[in-house]
Parts: sequence; C-alpha cells; structure tokens
Amino acid sequence: MIVFLGIGFSSFGQIAQSAAGIYTAQAKERILNYYSALNLITGNKLENEEKTTVIYETIDKMFENDQVYVTNDIDLTNSTQTDFKIKDCLENIRLFYSNSEVSFRIDSIKVSEIYKAKDFYFIKAEVFREMVVSFNDQQKKNTKDLDFYVKFVPGLFACQIYSIKNHEDNLDQFTKARTSTVIQPIISQDTVVERKPQPRMPIVENLPKVDSLSILNSLIKKQSRKQGFWGVTTLLMAGAGGYFLYESDQKYTEYQNSTSSHATDLRNTAELYDKLGPVFLGVAGLCAIEFTIHSVKKGKAKNNLSLYKTRNGITLSYKF
Repeated sequence: MIVFLGIGFSSFGQIAQSAAGIYTAQAKERILNYYSALNLITGNKLENEEKTTVIYETIDKMFENDQVYVTNDIDLTNSTQTDFKIKDCLENIRLFYSNSEVSFRIDSIKVSEIYKAKDFYFIKAEVFREMVVSFNDQQKKNTKDLDFYVKFVPGLFACQIYSIKNHEDNLDQFTKARTSTVIQPIISQDTVVERKPQPRMPIVENLPKVDSLSILNSLIKKQSRKQGFWGVTTLLMAGAGGYFLYESDQKYTEYQNSTSSHATDLRNTAELYDKLGPVFLGVAGLCAIEFTIHSVKKGKAKNNLSLYKTRNGITLSYKF
C-alpha cells in the first residue's frame, strides 16, 4: 500500500503512462453514460419516480457534486438562463420534455492531454452533439460544441465531471501534466533493497457508473420485488378472507345445532367472521390492483430495455 501511494503522490505533476490511458478512457465513458442517462429522463419511457432515481444516480456517481454548473444547452427557445446547477438542469429536462422524446447523437469526442490544477489532474473533452426533439410528429434539431471538464485525484481512480461549458479554445491556458514511467519510492543510499518487478497500476473495471442498461435492469428488479410482495400479500389476504367466510358458515351451523349454553358465543363468532371475511377480501382486491400496477410497470421496463438494446445504435451513436 505504501508503494502504491508513493506511485500516486510522490511527484505531483507527473503521471504514469498506464494511468493516463485509464483516465482518458474513463473520461470518455463518463460522457457517453451521461448522454445515455439524459435519454431516459425524457418522454414517458419511465415513471417520474424512476426518473428521479436516474437523476440521483447520475449526479452521485458521475459529477463532483450537485452544485456543479453546466451550460444550458437544452433550451431550444433560448428563453431561460445560460447555465444551471446540474441538479436543476436534469430536473428541467424531465419537466420540459416530459411529453417529448429527446435523443442525442454524439458526432465526435476529442479528448485533450492530461493537465494539472492545484490539487488534481483534469481532462478537457470537446464534444460535438446533436439534440433531436420529437413532439406531435414534428422534429427540432439543435447542435452544440461543448467542453466537458473531467477531474481525477492522484492515487484514486474515479473520474468526476466538474464543469460543462460552451466550447472555447483555451488549452494554452492550462499546465500540462508530465507523463512518466512508474515512479520509484525514494530510499536512502545506504539501504540495500531487493529489486522486484514494479507493481502495475490496476485497471479498475468496477467503477460506479451510470448507463441505460444497468438502470433499466435495476428498475426491472425493483418492480419484480414490488410485484412479488403485492402478489404474496394478495394471496394471503384472499386466503384469510376465504377462511373467515368458511368458518362463519361452520360456526353458524354449529350454533343452529347447539343446545348448550355456548350457543350465543357460537352465533357471535359466526357474525364476527362473516364481517371479517369481506374486509380481508376487499384488502386482497386492493393488493391485487397494486400487483397489477407493478406488473404493468415491470413489463414496460422490459419493453424499454428491449427497445434500448435494438435502437441503441440509432438513438445514441458515437464516432471517434
């Protein structure tokens, strides 16, 4: 662990070539997944509750925090402010395009070299994207040349988007980070150290990320759990209702044939069960409605997943 931290922090301003490749690939991944998430929060593909989940996951796992400012590139009328905090931006997309289908085409992503700031590295990615809004059989197109700024901290592997701006040619204002081979830990000249192969910086494949397939799959699992819960509850309530009605008939028959002093108790029990039975059956009906709702939502999510898989190359395409 000490050696690994030494690799990351021993000389800020230098970065291993293997790490540079990892961060560059992750920066592209963040941007592509960001636009995949945008496609999910427009139109009626998902319920509002599910769109809220997408918005939360997008901010939590892709952006530095919910205070990050991004340029307002979603308003085709140019009638609102020029930039938003990312949370407001995503909420506005959900609100403005709740009845419209929006798709994004990324024509190109040009990723810069790695630059350094005071206490982190960053990559600037120039993204040329086309936005198509479909409403009432009409389409409107909008193109934008945007700059995504993606940061990462030495020794850590999770990239974070910390700004989205209109494109500007400003790379000459930044300080390049020097790439190098793996940096050796500093040791005393009097210390004898057995030379061993340097540990390779691990390629982290399990980074938290947001992509349409994982979100849709998680929503399907969520609806499956709710569907199962309400299905079991329906059966239990219906079973209880049927049991009480059956026992009501049995107790009443016993009451009619009884000559003992407990006859009154049997009649009271029969009447109580006769009231409880319909109540439980009514609750079972309500549970059945919930079961049906979540079954429909699950089927809708599966349909969206199927459509996403078949249309992914059309609705969101990339060219490098």
